[in-house]
Amino acid sequence: MLYLFATPLSAMMTPRAPGASRASVIMAVPAPAAPVGLPKVGVMAVQGGFAAHLEALERQSSVEGVEVRSAEDLEGLDALILPGGESTAQGHILSRSGMLEATREFAATKPVWGVCAGMILMADELSGSAAQPLIGGLKVTVERNAFGRQIDSRYRSIELSDAAKAADLGSDAYFIRAPIVSTAGEGVEVLATMPGDASKAAAVRQDKMLATCFHPEISSDDSWLQYFLSEVAGIASTTAVPPPEPTTVAPWHALPESGAEVDTAVRRAFAVFQQGGVIMDVVNGEQATTRTLNTHPRPHPHPHPHPRPNPRPSLDAHPKPSRRGLRRRRARAR
Repeated sequence: MLYLFATPLSAMMTPRAPGASRASVIMAVPAPAAPVGLPKVGVMAVQGGFAAHLEALERQSSVEGVEVRSAEDLEGLDALILPGGESTAQGHILSRSGMLEATREFAATKPVWGVCAGMILMADELSGSAAQPLIGGLKVTVERNAFGRQIDSRYRSIELSDAAKAADLGSDAYFIRAPIVSTAGEGVEVLATMPGDASKAAAVRQDKMLATCFHPEISSDDSWLQYFLSEVAGIASTTAVPPPEPTTVAPWHALPESGAEVDTAVRRAFAVFQQGGVIMDVVNGEQATTRTLNTHPRPHPHPHPHPRPNPRPSLDAHPKPSRRGLRRRRARAR
């Protein structure tokens, strides 16, 4: 009978003490450590463009992306991303599903990045908008739809602060009916402003909170995600897969020149970006309305809203008489 013994190479290379057997040396070699789970970064997936953030997280080898659809999904997360979409709809969903308070508690102690609608939800105050459910915690005043309606959405340039330049953050991104920080409170660091108007902040940081009014995930710019992971969340950021060129990822078109008047990419992809609902083109929170993709059209309040002036008589208006009826008519005529 043949016996095979598997001896670790490290044990074979280890010199034996005088009088020690090889078995004792083999037993002294420590077993390999069990693999440690990756830090988990959640993406709020109740409405909006959460899929692009999950794809960006998949490109990072140092974290695991997790969809968050309930309060229980927040447990065990190391950080959270609030994606773009419709902030009013997201706020009401969080409130009615019992997730709002749990998200507030999470944001009070752990890293959170709010993108566009996420920035609105993180703000302590909104300017010129009706009240809506907010997570709060970020000491800023945010103005909704600061750049106009959907037709004004485009690829824009931003002015980076010295700290943002040192971190090599992207200076161009998509603005989709974007908000803006009109007032930054104490302890809020401004990372980016709009060209020619330093009073309007496009990206801010407050301790473990990061907020951007633009969408780096749409143009596959992972620099802001890696900044959030490494600088804000304290997670070593390593790239497993390089980000794709935006021209190769449907349905995006080629990136336009900064300041271009025509930008077809953002308009064409808007319906895809707004996963979970169709957003209406509104200018303030009071007008904000969303309709889910599977909503049936409402019936018209009037059965016949546009009746014809002289409707043609129906064939059933004068039904054909029976044979008995014809006999009675003939008898009367006599």
